Amino acid sequence: MVDGRLGIETDGAGFHMDRTSFEEDRRRWNVTTRRGIPILVVSYALLRSHPQEFIAMVREVVNRPAAAA
Repeated sequence: MVDGRLGIETDGAGFHMDRTSFEEDRRRWNVTTRRGIPILVVSYALLRSHPQEFIAMVREVVNRPAAAA
């Protein structure tokens, strides 16, 4: 969670190999969505290969006026 305004989740196929982890992800996403908090879901590959792209996404969301979020 970033400043209570953005959820960030790193995701990959390996983490959804069982139904429990799949369902937990959906539960967590739904809790934050119901609170009006957007979530960025990014892959490890993006973080490793394109960190500046990830940082730009975070800044874009965090700097967005609250009314537009």
